[in-house]
Amino acid sequence: MLVTNGHNGLDANHLPFYLTVTPEKTTVLTTHVALANPIYSNVNNEDDVLVVFKAADHYISPNWYPSKHETQEQVPTWNYIVVHAHGKIKFKTDEKFLRGVLAQLTKQQEA
Repeated sequence: MLVTNGHNGLDANHLPFYLTVTPEKTTVLTTHVALANPIYSNVNNEDDVLVVFKAADHYISPNWYPSKHETQEQVPTWNYIVVHAHGKIKFKTDEKFLRGVLAQLTKQQEA
């Protein structure tokens, strides 16, 4: 999920990404956004963004702990796996680059 805070406020877009590391050891997340997506008119190049990757999550009942029945001191909780990646958005419109992005995303998703 790409979270932006542009001219129209906060927005979230659910997009597939792939990760690369440059020769300079910079981590880059890449995705494709259609020109019709409001991101282009709402967000400026180099704006701060947040990308959220959410995996498994689940409610944990206090009744699952043996000590709950003995002491009544356990409380419910929520376990989850998530990664927050902070960075700056960079728009690229070069046709050769875009074809490569689409090929990589297609290959990743088809696997």
